[in-house]
Amino acid sequence: MPSSHRLLHSYCEYPPMRFSTQDGDENVVLTLRAHPITNLVWFIITLVGLIIPVIFGSLVNLLPFSGMQITFLVLVWYAFFFLFALANLFSWYFNLGIITSKKIIDVDVINILNNQTTQTLISRIEEVNNKNLGFFSALFNYGNVFVQTAGEEPNIEFLNVPFPSRVVQVINNLMQQQHRHG
Repeated sequence: MPSSHRLLHSYCEYPPMRFSTQDGDENVVLTLRAHPITNLVWFIITLVGLIIPVIFGSLVNLLPFSGMQITFLVLVWYAFFFLFALANLFSWYFNLGIITSKKIIDVDVINILNNQTTQTLISRIEEVNNKNLGFFSALFNYGNVFVQTAGEEPNIEFLNVPFPSRVVQVINNLMQQQHRHG
């Protein structure tokens, strides 16, 4: 199948990728990240933070600081917003859902040093559903997908992903294929 990437790679069908625990006969069907529009809030905060020193630059001369101290404060200000943007970008990029022909994997990055990976076999899935989150969710076609598993395995959730009804359809098709061949 040809690879299809949409919305800054937040929805990729049949991506040409491999991961360490992938079986030889296992194919990646779908990779998911949060819809890019969900990044708009931190992106605007970053832009405003970067513009503030430019707007209020003339008022800085009224402060009782030397030129070196003001330069240091402005550099710290910019460094803070740069790191804020970088942390949010990494969080978006590395929070990843992977749906393969055999299993579903959810990688959640808590911070730079900690992540949590949850996976389940397609055969262990009991129910899949999606939930739209309101007006913007409907407008930009994103929502949450919830995968309920059998037994004590943890449930998996993909939050704010594009085309949630299509994701549910893909998982349901994989479940049907498993039942026919299993």
